[in-house]
Amino acid sequence: MRLIRVCELKEGMVLAKDVLDNTGRILLLEGIEIKDTFIDKLKHIGIFAVYVNDSTLILPTTPVIPLSRSETIAATEKALHDIILKKNIKASGLREKVAKLIEDILKADTLAILVSEIQSYDRYTLDHSFNVAVLSIITGLTYGLPKDELVELGIGALLHDVGKIFVSNSILTKKGRLTPSEWEEIKKHPDFGYKVLASNMDISKEALDVVKQHHERINGTGYPHGLRGESISSYGKIAMITDAFDAMTSNRVYKKGITPYKAIGAIKAMRGLLFDNNIVDAFLAKMSSYPVGSKVRLNTGQIGVVIKTDEITETKPTVVLLFDRNGCMYKETKTVALAKERELAVVGTL
Repeated sequence: MRLIRVCELKEGMVLAKDVLDNTGRILLLEGIEIKDTFIDKLKHIGIFAVYVNDSTLILPTTPVIPLSRSETIAATEKALHDIILKKNIKASGLREKVAKLIEDILKADTLAILVSEIQSYDRYTLDHSFNVAVLSIITGLTYGLPKDELVELGIGALLHDVGKIFVSNSILTKKGRLTPSEWEEIKKHPDFGYKVLASNMDISKEALDVVKQHHERINGTGYPHGLRGESISSYGKIAMITDAFDAMTSNRVYKKGITPYKAIGAIKAMRGLLFDNNIVDAFLAKMSSYPVGSKVRLNTGQIGVVIKTDEITETKPTVVLLFDRNGCMYKETKTVALAKERELAVVGTL
């Protein structure tokens, strides 16, 4: 795969990535063969460069981390299906998958890259639960929870939105603003989930805390019960942050996700007000404002793509520069390690 200027495209080349407009709408799908009419259209709407299949790699790909995503999601999906059929779910299968997931996370060379990887998936319902589980486990690790508690935290995170099964799909997927009555119905889903799981002896109190408390806030402005401070467990306090972060960065039918940079800024702004200070610290310790693949603007006006992050110097990633300060694409890309460049800094994301 390589990035190529639109003016250099030739008919017959094959797109390596979807082409999006500035609203996130897909214009051309990955795998499609370029035609002259497509090239003219791209020029007309102001697309300057696209990715095409090529034997030469300009941007290193994100390292593949062997997270047991498909197995964990399959186990979660089975649990949800059993709930719909009013069967008593067995948490042992989930417990086994979460334990494996924790081992995968512990083997990861850098958790910042891992977080970048989980954000590369678009499917929402089950993937959101998986993402919240991974982010919760990472936060719990940093916070110092023992492994047995991490497993229960992970199970709770995988099942945290189970109550949405009992909310009308027309409300969950509505594109416009919810009516007051529809919003009240949405706010019931933590209780719906808690009630359906509480009778199951195989679901721990810690997991139930996640299901019931992930929308509470420490100042009492959350739902469904307006709990405050110490009346919310550590598991609920972790899940409220990880759920909010993944929701903010995810594309939904009714809104486009914001960048991790902006979401982290929002989490920081709400620390001590909505979210527990110590748990925010644990969450941020392994997060990168500029995950691998982020498009960033430097203080020089140059634009590039992040190809490497570091937990120690996370605000100074390694970047491949693509456009100069005038917006002209470089004929040859340049790789810059910002941690070694005192005069260069990221000033925003695109």
